[in-house]
Amino acid sequence: MRRVSARVLRGALFSALGLSPLACGGAFTDKGKAGDSGSSAGGNSAAGEPPTAGKSSGGKTQTGGATQAGGTAEAGGATQTGGTAQTAGMTSMGGTPMTFGGMGAGGAPGNAFGCEDATTVGNGYEQCGNGAVHRSKAVECASKLPRPPTRELMPGDQCASDSDCTEKPYGHCEPGLQLPTTYCAYGCVNDAECPGVPGMYKGMCECGATIGHCVNATCASDGGCDPGFRCQRYDASRGCQQMVYACQTPEDTCGGDVNCGQNGLCDGSTGHFACATSGCAIGRPFLVEGHDRVAPLERRADWQAVFALELAAVSPGVRAAAGQAWARIAQMEHASIAAFARFALQLLQLGAPPDLVERATRAMADETRHARLAFGVASALCGEALGPASIDVEQCLSESSLVEVARLVVREGCIGETAAALEAREAAELTTQPELARLLHAVADDEAEHAELAWRFVRWALERSPQDITALVQSELARAEQLDRPLPAPPSADELAGSVYGVLPERARRELQGQAFREVTAPCMAALLRQSAAAAAENPVLSA
Repeated sequence: MRRVSARVLRGALFSALGLSPLACGGAFTDKGKAGDSGSSAGGNSAAGEPPTAGKSSGGKTQTGGATQAGGTAEAGGATQTGGTAQTAGMTSMGGTPMTFGGMGAGGAPGNAFGCEDATTVGNGYEQCGNGAVHRSKAVECASKLPRPPTRELMPGDQCASDSDCTEKPYGHCEPGLQLPTTYCAYGCVNDAECPGVPGMYKGMCECGATIGHCVNATCASDGGCDPGFRCQRYDASRGCQQMVYACQTPEDTCGGDVNCGQNGLCDGSTGHFACATSGCAIGRPFLVEGHDRVAPLERRADWQAVFALELAAVSPGVRAAAGQAWARIAQMEHASIAAFARFALQLLQLGAPPDLVERATRAMADETRHARLAFGVASALCGEALGPASIDVEQCLSESSLVEVARLVVREGCIGETAAALEAREAAELTTQPELARLLHAVADDEAEHAELAWRFVRWALERSPQDITALVQSELARAEQLDRPLPAPPSADELAGSVYGVLPERARRELQGQAFREVTAPCMAALLRQSAAAAAENPVLSA
């Protein structure tokens, strides 16, 4: 049963935004109060369907993420041959992988992870028994558009049928699952129609059941990889369904999600495939081109705040896993500094009022403090000084219009940090370490304030451009609800033991994220849209 209730945070946001005369307001301090238990998580997914109807190689939400919204407490590493574990995404100052407990298997030349028990899923794709999906050859995707209309056009809808979506080729009308409205999505049939990211990724048209949709890739098919290696899919957001295709390498330590345990993902973002734990960390994600960016880890002491922990509270294995989780939290908190630095510049560019700019600059200081504390916890648990290397900020200011900035704020703040505030509060309630509990309660207070900033910006954006921002909000809510994955199995004894150090089991995290979306994000967004519509009705000039 959850110790933290989403209703308290919802009431505080409603009151702060003036959305309800019945909201009692007050700060988000929910210590000791039992709340409702969520049963499913929201999520993010690209337009269109994955190439298989079975398990997708993804994990949880940013609030949908989410989360990727917002946010991902994520520990790289998985048990490999010989019982050793390698931490994904952590590099030393020399650029070599840092490990907690030794190197994993699979470093010898040749492909140690073949495609056993393969199933052909059509359109040039194949799914291996270990969960991996790869593209054996590039083929043109079939289109089943336009489909017959399924409803009449209702107030707030963007479309009633696929034929109403004409802004780009291959338009299709999709239903919103939280709001009773529809929105237009746009697909592709071949790679040439997908631009990719210049200097980083090629564009690939990943075929779906109705139409293809564009994803990023560093290979076009198995033929673009070294002999014996596959062009394989992974979730670059480690759980938010932001798929990328990349070639396997001789350095891989996993071949698919099945190789990484119950809550693991086989992640290719570090230049080779290695296990990482799915999930979103506390803190606002730094999203660029739809993917969250973090700085790699390196051995340095200047970013860590000294932190006292009782290290004998659990077994060495549980302590090491908690250290990896806190290292990922620290990376995400560090990335949040970049997210707020960008937001402050965007606010100035858009001519936002000074109170929003002041709040954004204060949030940068908050996230810097959070990052130093998190690196201190990670360093204490791991037994070595850890800090961030440089973070890639290229193209981070490419989104500059009001609608583009609002899209980032909805994903990073209204979804991600709203969930992060609940996660931090729940972790504070579960830890048995007094100093860590004080830290997490303070982080929860800060994250709630940061989420409120995001909501205030969306309200201001609705005043500036009600029609465009309303359509954007409806689209983002529908996008966040497209993925409804089954919850992981109940936590193991080791996962439960990790809560001593404020590390929530993955099932608890997913429940909280789903609860945050259903009970806070969706109701607040619906109330904001009603408030905006009422204002427009009173003053038609606002909606012109």
